[in-house]
Amino acid sequence: MTSPTATYTSPDTTKTFHPGNGTHTTYGQTTQISDIVLNAGGEDRDKPSEHNDTPLGHLRAELTTLQDQINVYLTERMSSTTSQQS
Repeated sequence: MTSPTATYTSPDTTKTFHPGNGTHTTYGQTTQISDIVLNAGGEDRDKPSEHNDTPLGHLRAELTTLQDQINVYLTERMSSTTSQQS
C-alpha cells in the first residue's frame, strides 16, 4: 500500500508532506485537547483508539502523522506571519 501525501499550496510557497518511515500512531501531537484544559482537570473524551494491524489501520496511523506535520507547519507559518506584522 502506498503512503499518503499532502501538498500545501499558497501564493508564495508549495510544500509536500509525507509521513515517512517509522512508527506511526493514532495519538496525534496536535489533535488532542490543550494542556490548559488538561491541567484544569479536563479529560480527552475523544481520545482515539489504537490502530489495527491491518492496511487500513496503518493508513489511519500514517494520516495522523501527516495531520501533525501539516498542523505544525501551518502553526509555524502563522507565528512567523504574526511576528512579521508586529
